Amino acid sequence: MGAVNIRIHPHSPERYELLLGDAFSLKKVVALQSHQRMIMARLDMSQREHGVLRGTLARFTEIDPDLPWFNAVRFAPADEDEVRRIQIPQNLRPNYMALFFTFHIHEHLLIFEHRGAGRSYLSPQMAMKFFEGLFSDDALSAKFGPVAVSMVADRDQLEAIIGIPDLKRLRIYVKRPNPDDLGDYDTFWENKLVRQGANSIDVVYEAEGKESIRPDEETRQFAELATRNGEIEAVGIDADGNRVERSTREHPTLEPLRYDPEHTTHEQAFRSAALTLVKRIMSSIL
Repeated sequence: MGAVNIRIHPHSPERYELLLGDAFSLKKVVALQSHQRMIMARLDMSQREHGVLRGTLARFTEIDPDLPWFNAVRFAPADEDEVRRIQIPQNLRPNYMALFFTFHIHEHLLIFEHRGAGRSYLSPQMAMKFFEGLFSDDALSAKFGPVAVSMVADRDQLEAIIGIPDLKRLRIYVKRPNPDDLGDYDTFWENKLVRQGANSIDVVYEAEGKESIRPDEETRQFAELATRNGEIEAVGIDADGNRVERSTREHPTLEPLRYDPEHTTHEQAFRSAALTLVKRIMSSIL
């Protein structure tokens, strides 16, 4: 499983429910890469009183019938007669893969299947691209304003990124956060950005000459905020004298799950594990 953080302003559980419901109603197909497409195929709001929305993402291939066809037996382009015999109903798409997701309303965290049963697969980068494409729809923007989507980075990898022995460059990018009633830090930065009419902050530290950057407690706290509301990039020299570049993009939060299919279904196992992952992410914020 992987996780993305979704944020709207003003923020309330009711508006997040409306956002997901309206996004589903769009039936919008988003291009992932090449001929790969994705759509939100199902949204179950029956558990919204418990703070959870459930659904399914459908990934499939979009075929361009006007492109040439290839005969894999003759190892040659298909001739006109072969192409005329091809009949694919307009409403069918090949290579269908179903992936579960849960949206946790109060935490505004969406947990998605990274790798599921069979061949189903969705990378964190593809998940980001899908939800950014979905929420950028003009109708949603007009109703909810900009919808910020951030990949939740693995908090355990933060020290490996900013703790490079000879740190030469450190970039911390933070989008406007949602306060989660877990302390004052998110609220501080939200208010600071709002007062200045900004929705993000991009801070870059450059080492002086042969010096190394030594992040203080304030910088580390700001970097922690970026693990769920932005991204971090670091460049430096490792202990072996090699130049290294590290980023939270390379370390998304991914949670493995093993279960016994004789005692539980795939979807039941995913739902249970998704709750565990949300608790782990939120506990790292406290």
